[in-house]
Amino acid sequence: MKINKFLYIGGLILLLFFQRGITQNQISLPPKQQQLRIAQEYENLGDFTQALSIYEQIYKNNPDDPIAFDGIKRIFSTQKRFTELITLIEKQLQRRYDLTLESELGTAYYKSGKEKEANQLWSQILEKSKHSLDAYHYVAQEMIENRLYDEATALYLEGRKKNDRPELFTLELANLFAARMDYANAANEYLNYLKINPRQYPYIESSLNRLIENEPDIVQNFIEIVKKKTAETPNDISLRKLLVNFYLNKRDYENSFAEMTLLDQLESGLKNNRQVGQSLFEFGTDLLQAGAYIYAERAFNLLIQKYPQSPMADLAQLGLARSYQLQNNHDQALITYQELIARSKNASQTQEALFEIAEVKLNKQFDPPGARSAYQQILKNSKGGDRYFRALFGIGDSFFAEGRLNEAREWYSKPLKQAKFPFKDRMTANYKLALIDVVEEKFGPAQNKLNEIITQASGQHQQEELVLVNDALDLSLLLESNATDAALKLFVRKILLQKQNKISDAINILEEIVQKYPKSTLLDRVMMDLGELYSISRDYVNSIKSYQRLITEFPESNYGDIAKLKIGEIYEIGLGNHPQAIKEYEEFLMQYPRSIYLEDVRRKIRSLERNL
Repeated sequence: MKINKFLYIGGLILLLFFQRGITQNQISLPPKQQQLRIAQEYENLGDFTQALSIYEQIYKNNPDDPIAFDGIKRIFSTQKRFTELITLIEKQLQRRYDLTLESELGTAYYKSGKEKEANQLWSQILEKSKHSLDAYHYVAQEMIENRLYDEATALYLEGRKKNDRPELFTLELANLFAARMDYANAANEYLNYLKINPRQYPYIESSLNRLIENEPDIVQNFIEIVKKKTAETPNDISLRKLLVNFYLNKRDYENSFAEMTLLDQLESGLKNNRQVGQSLFEFGTDLLQAGAYIYAERAFNLLIQKYPQSPMADLAQLGLARSYQLQNNHDQALITYQELIARSKNASQTQEALFEIAEVKLNKQFDPPGARSAYQQILKNSKGGDRYFRALFGIGDSFFAEGRLNEAREWYSKPLKQAKFPFKDRMTANYKLALIDVVEEKFGPAQNKLNEIITQASGQHQQEELVLVNDALDLSLLLESNATDAALKLFVRKILLQKQNKISDAINILEEIVQKYPKSTLLDRVMMDLGELYSISRDYVNSIKSYQRLITEFPESNYGDIAKLKIGEIYEIGLGNHPQAIKEYEEFLMQYPRSIYLEDVRRKIRSLERNL
């Protein structure tokens, strides 16, 4: 009670300050406007008695003042003083008729328990207005306000019939049907609205997608509804777009691609189509994000072949190369990137292609000199920006991968010597330099660099920066918790071996730790890294065993939820065993109810169940 009392007194002090210490702009307001401001302040503080007193005084002097009248209505409604609200509205209607206000009177009747009178009044409004569209709209809105969804739906349908205009109230009915989970009728109404307002396609698509998110099983029903309408108007571009979208949602990529081909043919025939091929490019990008890499490859190839002069062709070339990368066809990816560099006049696209070439050579083909060459070309043609710093670090990574730690340190330090550089790049430089310190067993200097990252983190950084902070925390705790552990010196050798792509040797080091130091406090992290390295080697059996051993033997480990998630992903992606993946993800939800990955896992389950 004391807290509430002090808050109330504080509010009144602020109100007095408002009244006495008004700003220059407020001083210039007419007296009535100042009184209205004071009433609104009282209302916001919850002092309805004082607010109502001021509103009523203003209304008494000027019954045409809408702000005072609305203030009185609002307070009567908030305090459930419906009898007084009814009297207020009736008197106002005697002065001047207002369709909206009379419709609101029905709500006042309804909320006061006079449901019969409310329905009679709403019927009278419709009769008196000769069933005007405004009357149907306002009365239906009041019914919705009172959650009379069936009645509002029936009223809109009656209004459509009475006026002999089937296109009326489409969006209102669509939203009502959706609220009642009548998805078939909702879809039909949304499509009727789209037919009348084709420029509203993005809104209609997002509305239908939201329904599918809530009820994934209805996507097939939507497909059938749209197919039926498409049969009636086969050249309707909007309907074709929806079919592409729905088939994508269902992961029916073959039918989605077939519809996209038809859509492209329709769009290519349009006059003044300046962005020819844009829908194909967006389609390919959607397929990449969905993991349908083969179909993405087909979409990008189709665009490049059909529209080689299109401004989208070079972007499609980047997408094509990316689809090869994601299919682990790295040689073809490099060829595609090089073809783009040879023909593109867009500096940004060329830089992006060079960066991807460097990443493939360094991380997939283990060709550090080849990666360095590409990074150097980026530096030669770049005066700064994100790619510039990424290239600096990439060259450092290439030397690190060759075990040339002094040269790696030199390149990692370059951003720190520049007058201006983003905070993210300072964090990245310190983290990479700390890794070199760890490999060289200079644990004290490593901790200092990691602490600088951690202490300077404000919690307001971008996602990439937050990942760096988390990595720094993880490495710092690893060093701090195992500073005297003999296993730590073996473990840091694994870091360099993994950087050098010597995965088998790194696995042997970790297995040696397991054998020699079974009581090491480092063992849960060793199991985590073993699971990752076995997975990289596509030895999924031993990967799952390592993750499961971590979960079983170290139930309190901070890595437990990540290990369980990785097991599910191995079954889903590595082994293609979707029923077992669902089982693992469902166990995750039970075992780790507070994990930060809960929503990701729920999405994975929904996606897999939809396509079983």
